[in-house]
Amino acid sequence: MDNEWEYHRSKEILRLETKSSSSSPMSINPSLVMESFKLLSSSSFSLAKFIKNSSPSITITILLWLWSISLLFINNMPIVSGQYDWQKPDSFDEIRQKIDSLSSDSCKVVDVNKLFLPHSTVTHVPNLQWLGIDPIFPNRTNLLQIHNMALSRAFFLSFILQKANDNDEPGLMYYYLSTISDVASNRFINASGFYFAPNHAFTPSYRGFFNKTLPLFAPRAFRVDDFNDPFHVQRTSTLNTIYATDLGAIPNNSISNNYTNEQYRINEWYNLWLPDPTRRHDSKTTYTVQITHNNHTNETFVWHGPPAPSDPPGPVKWFRPYYDCKRSNKWIYGASVPVPDIYPRHTGWRHIEIPMYVATSVMEIDFERIDINQCPIGEGNPSPNYFADTSRCQNRTTECEPLHGYGFRRGGYQCRCRPGFRLPKTIRTPFNGERIERATKAEYDKSFHCSKIGYIAVRTQNVLPIDPIERRQLIHKTETLTGVKTNSTKSARIDPWTLQQFMKQIRPDNCHRYSREDLTLRGDVGFGKEIQFENEARMALRLAHFLSAFIQTVDPNQTFAEFRVPDRPLNKDQVIAETLATLIGDRQLYGVSVIFENEKFSTNLTRFAPYAYRLQRNDRKFFVDDLERFEPTSPYHYRQRELYRLLRDRYKSLDENSLEEFTAKIEIRYNSNGHSTIRYDQYPLQYKAATLMNGQWAAPYYDCGGYHNRWLISYGAPFFNKDKVSDRLQLQGFVIVDMPLKDLDINQCGTGDPLNWAKNSHHSSSAAGLNRHHHRPFYYPPVQSTSEFLHHHYYQMPNAFRNTHKCDRLSSYCVPILGRRFEPGGYKCQCEQGFEYPFNDHITYFDGQVMEAEYINMLQNQPSRFDTLACRVAGARPLFISGSLSSILLIILMASISNIFIKILFTDHYFQNS
Repeated sequence: MDNEWEYHRSKEILRLETKSSSSSPMSINPSLVMESFKLLSSSSFSLAKFIKNSSPSITITILLWLWSISLLFINNMPIVSGQYDWQKPDSFDEIRQKIDSLSSDSCKVVDVNKLFLPHSTVTHVPNLQWLGIDPIFPNRTNLLQIHNMALSRAFFLSFILQKANDNDEPGLMYYYLSTISDVASNRFINASGFYFAPNHAFTPSYRGFFNKTLPLFAPRAFRVDDFNDPFHVQRTSTLNTIYATDLGAIPNNSISNNYTNEQYRINEWYNLWLPDPTRRHDSKTTYTVQITHNNHTNETFVWHGPPAPSDPPGPVKWFRPYYDCKRSNKWIYGASVPVPDIYPRHTGWRHIEIPMYVATSVMEIDFERIDINQCPIGEGNPSPNYFADTSRCQNRTTECEPLHGYGFRRGGYQCRCRPGFRLPKTIRTPFNGERIERATKAEYDKSFHCSKIGYIAVRTQNVLPIDPIERRQLIHKTETLTGVKTNSTKSARIDPWTLQQFMKQIRPDNCHRYSREDLTLRGDVGFGKEIQFENEARMALRLAHFLSAFIQTVDPNQTFAEFRVPDRPLNKDQVIAETLATLIGDRQLYGVSVIFENEKFSTNLTRFAPYAYRLQRNDRKFFVDDLERFEPTSPYHYRQRELYRLLRDRYKSLDENSLEEFTAKIEIRYNSNGHSTIRYDQYPLQYKAATLMNGQWAAPYYDCGGYHNRWLISYGAPFFNKDKVSDRLQLQGFVIVDMPLKDLDINQCGTGDPLNWAKNSHHSSSAAGLNRHHHRPFYYPPVQSTSEFLHHHYYQMPNAFRNTHKCDRLSSYCVPILGRRFEPGGYKCQCEQGFEYPFNDHITYFDGQVMEAEYINMLQNQPSRFDTLACRVAGARPLFISGSLSSILLIILMASISNIFIKILFTDHYFQNS
């Protein structure tokens, strides 16, 4: 009887608890839960006591019955992966579950297919075939740098292996420090490495090793956590500790550790290119470089390099995201580029020495730092996309638009109103994806909708000139708001049209008539260069890092045990190869120079300043000039460059505390056969190098009489050496890169008020209005690195074109658009809160190029629509009445009608009786 009473009471408590939880998903009654647990515990004790005293057959029957009930309960449970019941599982939850299911222990025994994710989990990967044509989305600039770095390292290795003598080839430390510099100079690159095919790696690091090869050689560097390192007293992760090892230093019988064997399981980056089955002389793409030395002698060298963009499938292959088992134990993604070489060597018969792929250059990034696109398949989001249509926008009235900086997590999008709809008057910005993902069912159904726009207008077809009085008023108003006058160059802000006309007047045949001041623009004309040309600046920074690391840590006079010999000092071929590879790796670079200070390169060569450049972006012919062959007064000489003088003045007195210290933990191979890894004799190595903030930007200038004869913008980074006597750093030289000014996007929007960042910072990637990518607010994560510091202060920097847009200030605000380059009109006019787009169109904004063109027509007194390009006040919101209120109003109305009807009948009856 007691058990029956406990059973019914427990059932009633569970019913009340279920009712309470269903009425409020986030509220739980603690007293009911504790009471339920007490009753269930007592019931379980009574059941256990009954089973103990029963026969074995009854016990088995009861256990089977309980097991079936449990399976039935589990089978009927609703599958919910979101925060609330209405959020059903999708492809994102599938990948999230697969990522979370692996660990450093389980990855060794699971099926190999579970170590990889589909290719379509990463979309919009860079491709050389359309680079320079379509703009790069802001959340794909890191992938573009991965692409460029892998390509640059492959070109360097292919050039130096075919150009230099055996003794002048890179040694072991050269490879280690090269991969370490790749990671140290790029905060988002997790790992860098070279993987050689078996018996294809030559090295001068062993005595008597002429024309011999290493069985396996794979120098790889990756970033490690230095939180517990004893020399970091602050106990903080600096991200400046790099671990480098040789994955080819393994015992001969270790098949599972052999990266060329299928049992290695995660070596897709190797199998994409190696082993190379071709045996033809014409199977590899050739490139040409013309080198002019300081003694005015010329040298033309032709070498076999990675495939060209026109050669399918192109030079860069992206491998599937995979779990880096037994190494970094993280999900990573990256690119692989082949390295060709002439093999075999020194045979004496050229017909059997053929070009073939001997290694791959691999760059990797953390998979969870890559943004995903949850929007439906569309013009800006082509298939395949594994996460397509996983956003939760109200598709009837809104459309999805990806956001930048969210990584692999939900909510990296915003829901904008579709054409013909507008935001409610109480909403200022588009609906944020994170808020939608956290909404309850009731909130989701009632909110996140756009209102229908009524009485949509049609653009006028017969355009007429604007009334003269209204025209003068509009011109005066625009000039007052923008701060620029027509054809004026003396104002604080610069009119983009006026500047563009001036720049077009400067040509190679007449630039000598202008002074240097006329050929140098104001520094704030290059607003945005720190962000848009960050990858190019990091290419220079990477080379400066490597030169600093090699010069400070490698001692050619050091002695080692047995047959290992130290690396030789840097030679001309290596520096030329590094300069040329930096140029080829990034197509936005027009020139790269490495300038050594006087008597800093070697004792035999007092001055050395190779400059690598290209004449056409897609050409396979390159040029390298030693700038020291010119007179210091020549326009070709680096001493005539303003940037060089700025860098020299800045680093006359060096403050070592302003530089960043990097730690390299290197493990080298035990011997030439590998066998195992041992710690390098100096463990760990430490060196100091520059960061982006230590570099210097030059004001935009015209390269009159130089190699390019066009408008350029340059960045320079220093590299240093440590004096052996004073043990202090000394300036060794500079790395300078040149980019075309025409690739810089003009920002005509207001950029001074940080409070307006949320509405002015969304950089659209196209003018189509579909699936555009945006920047996040600068305060949205905290500043942690140099790159984030630049983004943090991006909208506080001087901008010569600030607020020169032609948007109507009352009804709209300006939003920059990516990809318009150095042309006016790179923005759109978005309607302000309380206003709506009045026209029947496939977009919901006024395009900046249309605004600029119509303004020019108005200035020239030609037919113009400029007076109509403004948002209108949003219409009154319809009155929606709830069901209970409508019932009450209906009762009151019926009662009033009945009262009036009774009064009428009573009045008629009264008059009839009277």
